[in-house]
Amino acid sequence: AELESAPRRFGGTRYREFSFGYLGFFFYAVILVGCFVWQQVGFPLEIGRSDSVGMIERGEWARAVTALMLHGDLVHLVSNLVSGLGFAFFVARFFGAASGWLLILISGTLGNALNAWVYYPNAHFSIGASTAVFGALGLLTGVGLWVSITEAKQSWAMPRWFMPIFGGVTLLGLIGIGDGSLDGLVDVASHISGFFCGLLLGSVGAAYQRVFVYLETKQSWVWLLSLILVGGAWAIRVW
Repeated sequence: AELESAPRRFGGTRYREFSFGYLGFFFYAVILVGCFVWQQVGFPLEIGRSDSVGMIERGEWARAVTALMLHGDLVHLVSNLVSGLGFAFFVARFFGAASGWLLILISGTLGNALNAWVYYPNAHFSIGASTAVFGALGLLTGVGLWVSITEAKQSWAMPRWFMPIFGGVTLLGLIGIGDGSLDGLVDVASHISGFFCGLLLGSVGAAYQRVFVYLETKQSWVWLLSLILVGGAWAIRVW
């Protein structure tokens, strides 16, 4: 993915707009569908699912990554595929394809880790990419929040930070009804955790977008890092 020809201006700040690329969308679909097929042929779900007690008491933090790639049924998989690809398109436009997908992965991973801490010491199991999907939503909300706060003053009738926060939280409520918890209930905490982690990363990332402009010139290494995180987590859990 290459940089677009000219940066966009928000208030007094110039932000780069990246090409979204196709590689991340391909990896996302292949990994999620591949893991779902793996589940259908007998992969034991308990190895990769998020487990609050196992993660905190036994240090099984690789579960925070592997749980993102497991799904309860076909509807659960398709909903996360569609919503994930949609949000990722806009994340990639601001952070670059490779860096954007890495941020989504990190947001989802941190969200699962935070969710385990929220439920501990109670046992809680969950699966699904929805934590990362809400991480992507949080990233976009964080970008909107930062840009609205730092742009030139305007005569708004409400604080400049209100609209991105309101939009993100509203969307969180509207689509925060998917699966994730293995007890059949909506895992609201994992959605909120992913959103919160994405919000923090998006706000900081927007403040230092020049870092992602540089990383886009090294995107092969960024892609490799994402694949190492995914492959390494599975290697730890399986072997």
